[in-house]
Amino acid sequence: MQGALAPFAKERFAIDGPDASIAGNGAFRPAVPGIGVPNNTGADLWTIRYVYTFSKRTEFNFGYVYLDNDSRAAYALGGLTAPNMGQNQGAFALSMRHTF
Repeated sequence: MQGALAPFAKERFAIDGPDASIAGNGAFRPAVPGIGVPNNTGADLWTIRYVYTFSKRTEFNFGYVYLDNDSRAAYALGGLTAPNMGQNQGAFALSMRHTF
């Protein structure tokens, strides 16, 4: 599933995440050689965000991101310490963007 923002407006909202056809079932993840089962080394990244446009060139963003590691994965969100295998991470984000 690709996240989508509403057409240009003062306020927008978006949810982004993995393709619904592969979320949680490991169907498109590599198999362990000789075993034939998913190796559980993937992860799913979900985000939810709110965007407020102050002007044509300035916007404010606020959101939450969640990294759902498989049982044998230890991916980390930028700026956070590496988790133990299978441990998930979440973080809030806040930003302001101005284009010149």
